[in-house]
Amino acid sequence: AHQSGYAHRRISFARLMVAAASRREARERALALTYEREQRGVDAATVFAEMAVSADPYAEHLVRGVDEEQATIDDLLELSRVVRSERAFQDVDLGRVVHEVLGDLEMRIEAAQAEVRVGSLPVVQGDRTQLRQVFQNLLSNALKFQAAGTPPRIEVDAELVEAQGPPRWRLRVTDNGIGFDAEYAEKIFEPFQRLHGRGTYAGTGIGLAIVRRVAQRHGGKAWAEGRPGRGATFVVELPAKD
Repeated sequence: AHQSGYAHRRISFARLMVAAASRREARERALALTYEREQRGVDAATVFAEMAVSADPYAEHLVRGVDEEQATIDDLLELSRVVRSERAFQDVDLGRVVHEVLGDLEMRIEAAQAEVRVGSLPVVQGDRTQLRQVFQNLLSNALKFQAAGTPPRIEVDAELVEAQGPPRWRLRVTDNGIGFDAEYAEKIFEPFQRLHGRGTYAGTGIGLAIVRRVAQRHGGKAWAEGRPGRGATFVVELPAKD
């Protein structure tokens, strides 16, 4: 009976998952612990069960509904994997990558009556899986963050920049969505930072952090520009092929 009760408590604690930590140290601790336990082959649910069982003071910041827990864990682990990936870079046709992503999002695009225009995109050296995830996240956001009753208008393009440094491709995903205030342009790239509640727009708040980490791993950078009610442009800059 004692063991059964402990097992029940452990399962219950495992359901106390991360989603929206309110303090920076709580977010960083959650990510660090996830990475540490994953290195030792411990599954993510056990990580947070351990935190709760041990009365970790940060556990109170990691409670969220069961329906959201797995998506959050998956994104946390993906974020930790980005910088640890050892996959060799190869030629990646970004036009083909975006075409594949749009295929995955076809039902959402049709349901939203969205118009997506894709310009000529380059071939770059990189990790195809991670670059695909960049466009998956950016295009998903462009479809999601729209005012009610406004069909999304999304444009994907690229510009070769040769001034002030080595040649690089400036990749842009522009939308006509709800936009954001300029003061939040950096905040939105931090893990768990959300400008809107889950009740308004679903998501884990980690997608843009992954975008930036991928850009950095490729020797580039990512940033965003927007205005409230006037849409946004998300930019990923990557080195051009030699």
